[in-house]
Amino acid sequence: MRRNAADKVMHSLYADQAKRLVNYLVRRVYDEEDAKELAQEAFARVMHIERQRPIDEPQHYLLRVAANLAIEHRNRQKRSVVDVVEELPEQEGEFQSVSLDDQIAGQQALAKVAELLRELPPNVQAALILHRRDGFTYDEIALKLGVSKSMVKKYLRKGVSYLQEAMSTLAVQEVVNDE
Repeated sequence: MRRNAADKVMHSLYADQAKRLVNYLVRRVYDEEDAKELAQEAFARVMHIERQRPIDEPQHYLLRVAANLAIEHRNRQKRSVVDVVEELPEQEGEFQSVSLDDQIAGQQALAKVAELLRELPPNVQAALILHRRDGFTYDEIALKLGVSKSMVKKYLRKGVSYLQEAMSTLAVQEVVNDE
């Protein structure tokens, strides 16, 4: 019986507040996809509590849960991205049999990729580095970043697409400059 009552409360709350909550979260995490993910998590947590016992002010409780999730999200981003980007390997020992010109070109390309990575949103950066460099699975990345597996896939698609487009643009610019 409690479950049906809780579901009705949550359905009404969702209908009234979902869009407003996502907008609230976008202003705090600066990314619509992350905001949607956090809103979903907030509703899930509130529903879990509501099914156990009635919440006096579910709208206010939902907002408090969402605000706490946004704070946790920002703190995770600050820690994970800085740590991951700073751990990029120097790769000096790998260039011994390569000519000096090729070593310089390789280091410049690596520096450019690192620069492009820094232009991406923090979770996209972290997902790319964890997957490509560290070999993490989607599930492991999701756990580390505190997001769903589907969100990790979106981050990776977004990051790879951006890097491919940026590198293609750079390659075209180099060809034009060489002519």
